Amino acid sequence: GHVAVLKMNPVNDYLIEFLDAALKPLIDRGFVRIVRGGTDVGQYLCNHPLVETLHITGAGASHDAIVWGTGEKGAANKAANTPINTRQITSELGAVCPTIVVPGPWSAADIRFQAEQVACQVLVLPKDWDQKSAFVQALENVIGNALPRGLYYPGAPERLAEFCTNNPTFKTVKRPGAQDLVMSTLDLGNAKARTTEVFAPALNVVEIGGQKAEAYLIAAIALANSQ
Repeated sequence: GHVAVLKMNPVNDYLIEFLDAALKPLIDRGFVRIVRGGTDVGQYLCNHPLVETLHITGAGASHDAIVWGTGEKGAANKAANTPINTRQITSELGAVCPTIVVPGPWSAADIRFQAEQVACQVLVLPKDWDQKSAFVQALENVIGNALPRGLYYPGAPERLAEFCTNNPTFKTVKRPGAQDLVMSTLDLGNAKARTTEVFAPALNVVEIGGQKAEAYLIAAIALANSQ
């Protein structure tokens, strides 16, 4: 129900030609405009008098910079609940996202297909599932044979190195022509592992007991929501 201006993150500028085509009916009627630019353009738009509501994707720090400001002044504004930008804002912020695998009598085709759907930083597996090893093997095969894609998001190499430091028992899954995947058992006592989005090929695995799917799912959802 709103007209919208979309400012792309510079790392995703390549998507504009596709979005222009997909949204052409709305663009032609003046409901949508797509623009390029860095932080300066974002700040201009967030504070423009014609802009009534905001939606952002990014890090929590980006949200806080818009709403409260930066540095000591921003921290003071947040503590005092005195925002510098009072527009309604919704945010899709970075997260350590899980994929929960549900146990069952899966066929080989099921295993392969679902292995191709895994796109997460934490893989939650049923510890007592008799097809667990087959699924993990299929996942490693899928990853090893995936089309190569470089590390494009700013800071990804540093966060990947930090992931390895925080998960010293990691193993490597080779990806020809691309950054190898690093894979490790999730240490729930490691706050960094639970809260830092790597935005690179890094995967923690956690196993949960429970012979039946219902009990396992209750425990897996509780883990995802609380940790």
